[in-house]
Amino acid sequence: MSKKININIWGYDVGIVDDTVLEVIKEIAKLQNDKFNDMKFSGPFPLPTKIRKISISTSPHKHKESSGEQFEKRIHNRLIQITNFPENILDYFQNLPTSENVGKSIKIIGSSAT
Repeated sequence: MSKKININIWGYDVGIVDDTVLEVIKEIAKLQNDKFNDMKFSGPFPLPTKIRKISISTSPHKHKESSGEQFEKRIHNRLIQITNFPENILDYFQNLPTSENVGKSIKIIGSSAT
């Protein structure tokens, strides 16, 4: 089983998430063309959107049956997988520039065959 790097990018605004994913893919393609020809990537894969709903009652004392207002927060996720990468490239992926409204996590999956 070969190693993979999973880059998970998430945020509340789908446009900003997609723009950040395109920037990351451009950086990966630049690395692939310049230095590491064997490195391959796949994605971005859209992961399910997490929806968190919050209900707030408008009247805490009277008319408790009324539902009040509902708010929701949508978290959009994208996944990029990278295979056939050199070991020293992990620091580069951790320092990739992203927007301040976007989160990023990097995980190495699998182990090399021994």
